[in-house]
Amino acid sequence: MEEMNIPVSKQAREKSGKKMPSWSDIKKALAGYDRAALIGLISDLYVSSVQNKSFLHARFSTGPDALKPYLKIIDDTLYPDILSNKPIQIAKAKKAISDYTKAAGEPKGILELMVFFVETGTEFTVTDVQQGPRPRAIDGQGDHRRILRAVRSHRGPSQQHWLGIRRCAPRTVS
Repeated sequence: MEEMNIPVSKQAREKSGKKMPSWSDIKKALAGYDRAALIGLISDLYVSSVQNKSFLHARFSTGPDALKPYLKIIDDTLYPDILSNKPIQIAKAKKAISDYTKAAGEPKGILELMVFFVETGTEFTVTDVQQGPRPRAIDGQGDHRRILRAVRSHRGPSQQHWLGIRRCAPRTVS
């Protein structure tokens, strides 16, 4: 396979006069791979980052809980350790939901993450009010509306049953 020289920055690309490879370039290169080479490539991607590992676990529903890494991100970013003075990172929490949606797209998992997002933000806000003001509280009202729209669009006996059970379950990440 022909080796590609990928410039690191936009300035480097402009200096070199070469364009960045596109997805279609990657698809053409992958077309020449056999099954064993593709599995090897996926294996390399799997071990290269925690995000890739979480993505593949969610995509193929492997392991005891494919949601766990995404729940942990939401918990860590919306309910940070006050003593370590970590900021609330709403965008990172929302990105965790988006990443899971891209990886698995499973409605029950997406709803679980959305509800957990609102629960975590609400719990932090309530706890935070008792401890003193923070620069930014989490407004879960818009997210509640998104969750209700999602539940209505995927309404069925299994989702309604899950939502009834979910309302009773406490917010936890193990």
